[in-house]
Amino acid sequence: MLIDGMLVSLPDDKGVGKLEGISGETCSVSIFRSIIRSDVIQMPVAKVSRAYLSPQTRVYIRHEGRFRVGRIADFLIDERGLVDYEVRFPNGERADFSELCLYIRPWSAPDDPAEILASGGAESQYLHDRRQAALLPLLKLRSAAQGMTALVSAGIELAPHQVAAVRRVLSDPVQRYLLADEVGLGKTIEAGLIVRQHLIDNSETSVLIAVPTHLCAQWREELGAKLRLDQFGTIQIVPHADLANIEVAPAILVVDEAHHLVGVDSGPLAPAAVKLRAMASETPVVLLLSATPALGDEARFLALLNLLDPTSHPLDDIPSFRLKLERRRDIGRLLLALDPAAPKLVLRQRGAEMERLFPDDQTIKELAPRLVQATRDALHELPALCAALRSHIADSYRIHQRLIRSRRADAQGWEFSSRGPTDQGEPSFSHVRVEAEVASWC
Repeated sequence: MLIDGMLVSLPDDKGVGKLEGISGETCSVSIFRSIIRSDVIQMPVAKVSRAYLSPQTRVYIRHEGRFRVGRIADFLIDERGLVDYEVRFPNGERADFSELCLYIRPWSAPDDPAEILASGGAESQYLHDRRQAALLPLLKLRSAAQGMTALVSAGIELAPHQVAAVRRVLSDPVQRYLLADEVGLGKTIEAGLIVRQHLIDNSETSVLIAVPTHLCAQWREELGAKLRLDQFGTIQIVPHADLANIEVAPAILVVDEAHHLVGVDSGPLAPAAVKLRAMASETPVVLLLSATPALGDEARFLALLNLLDPTSHPLDDIPSFRLKLERRRDIGRLLLALDPAAPKLVLRQRGAEMERLFPDDQTIKELAPRLVQATRDALHELPALCAALRSHIADSYRIHQRLIRSRRADAQGWEFSSRGPTDQGEPSFSHVRVEAEVASWC
């Protein structure tokens, strides 16, 4: 039974309001914004549900023309179904109040805190000092994470290459990337952290993760136990084949082992491959995960990049793509040689090679001759020149700006567990006995 003045839940889990009245199938619910302002919204009666306050919930009580602030300590449901709450005040005083007398602010912050201060709604310096002592370390931690709170709120220790990958994706306004780390370097963690940051920013973001069937359980385990994504209810993990049954494109699409869903024209995964092409064009955030060996297949590599950027990587231009790959190898060797500790003759050779490979690049025209000259009479300039050239070439001529690839050399000193099911029982040596018996029989 609904009673005027009782506490009810606001739409979309926005907090707690107070029922003001019922008219037919519609009811009025007031939202207590601050001690000087309240709003009233209209809701269908069918969507109204009771709200119950947990211990330590902050409440306001009107008393002698002003408001007092306290916290819920205990409760008791009376014979009418209303709830009496025990409220503890800052000075240690305790008193019982019906829910009809309580006001609770919604989760959203007030539009202008100054209006509350101007009306004398501030609390004691004692509470401020303790809140500030708790808040400052949190602000420092957030600053150290450069605003990426997913990094500090996940339940694992992160490797440097994982942090770099997450930062690169989240700092890009177009978040469509191929995560192609070597096997076992934590692509799942990188994708999960990116998803977690989006959900922290907006918990209603829809996320679809398509993975091979045998990895579904592992993804659920890692996302829940390691990244704490089970606290969000908008994540759907499906096997590759079930991707064909998804009707609405999500806000974030993650595809593990994505190379299995490109270049597929027949077989059980063909419908899923068609759906992936359509969904990738509609979804703003796309993360494709593929182990490094898949990049050795030029056609599949091109198909993966086409999902991210169809304009730059058309599927019918494999010869041009193959030429880019060959040139990428030359560029890779060139970048490795741009080391200030390398022999001076090698650096002079690389300077000439850069001018030959990039004849129209004004930056290289300026820096390459300076590099050659520095090997003769300005050795102290070599580190800065090598770094500038490496950065410019990598940023300007990499095959795809949205490919992130880490090697084991980037994660030295870090250990990573293998993928797939683990054996929870005692090790079995039955195969040794069988092999011995076969050998003796022969």
